[in-house]
Formats: sequence, C-alpha cells, structure tokens
Amino acid sequence: VVVKVQRPNIVPEINADLEILGELLVTLQGRFEWMRDNDVLGIFQEFATNLREELDYRVESFNARRLADDMAVFPRVTVPKMYGHLTTSKVLTMELVKGVKIIRTEEIAEAGWNTDELGGYFLEVMIKQIVINGYFHGDAHPGNILCDLNNGNIIFLDMGMMGTLAQDQRINLGDLIWTLNGSDSYDLAESLLRL
Repeated sequence: VVVKVQRPNIVPEINADLEILGELLVTLQGRFEWMRDNDVLGIFQEFATNLREELDYRVESFNARRLADDMAVFPRVTVPKMYGHLTTSKVLTMELVKGVKIIRTEEIAEAGWNTDELGGYFLEVMIKQIVINGYFHGDAHPGNILCDLNNGNIIFLDMGMMGTLAQDQRINLGDLIWTLNGSDSYDLAESLLRL
C-alpha cells in the first residue's frame, strides 16, 4: 500500500493563506476592470473550494472508487484500490501501483508498447470521462497519469480534484469534437458558441 499523510496544521495554514489572497483579490478587482470582467475573484473562489475539498482524503478515496467504477469498461485502465477502512480525513491508504509518466514515450516504447495506440486509448478514455460520463480527472497532468510498463495499462493517480459537466455541456462538447472531424467552419463556430 501507499499511505498519504497530511502535514500537521496544514488546514489552518492554507485557510489563512486563502483568506489573505481572497482579500487581496477583492481589493484588486475593485481597481482593475479587466479583473471584474473576467471574474478573477470567482475563479479564485472555485480554486479555493477545490483546494479545501482536496484536504479531506475521504473525498479523494470516494472519487477514486467512483472513477474506478466508471473506468471498469476499459480493461487497460487502472485506478488504485482505496482502503476506506484505513482512510480518514488526514490519512489516505491505497494500493501501491508502479509505472512511468505517460509522457516518457521512449521508455514505454522500449518496454514494447505502441505509444500511438496508447495515446489513442488514453484519448478514448478521456472522451468517455468528459463527454459521456461528465465526471473526469480534474488534475490529469503527466505526474498523475502513468503507464505500467509490465502490462501497458494507463494508471490514474491523485483523484483529489475531479471535474463534472452537466448534460448540456457534454452534448455541446461532443458536438464540437464531432464538428472538428469535418471541415465546415460555420458548424465549428456554432459549436464553439454553444460550448
């Protein structure tokens, strides 16, 4: 297993930092129109909410279990098993998984895996998460997406932040992807505007 332990006193420290940043942004937004026009404070508040949620490891454990259920249709996707009975808000216990960052294509190819095929598979997985399910890994950078060199599986790590899309957003995104396949610039513009 892997045990992730929260640093002592990190929650009050982060809350204090977020409060200071929030007050600074309120002041700056009052002075700069572009900040108001782009709702910088709203973006920050969403970031702060997500960050606070990530500080409760029970949320990450739940997210991982839900993602694992959603990804069960993909035999080459691994979401580490979470041990709920050994997890609290400050301690996360999960299955140990091993792999290399998904961008280390030379290593993946040397292990005998077709990187183009793996990339296509990953794209299919992400389209299912985002467009079909509307529940997706919200922090899918290369440090959180690995490839198991033994079996070629894609491994998802760090499910502390997950994204969700409403049905109309998913339909519009799916329409955009479909339109990108064609060459009609009018349809593409319409899809972008709906999205």
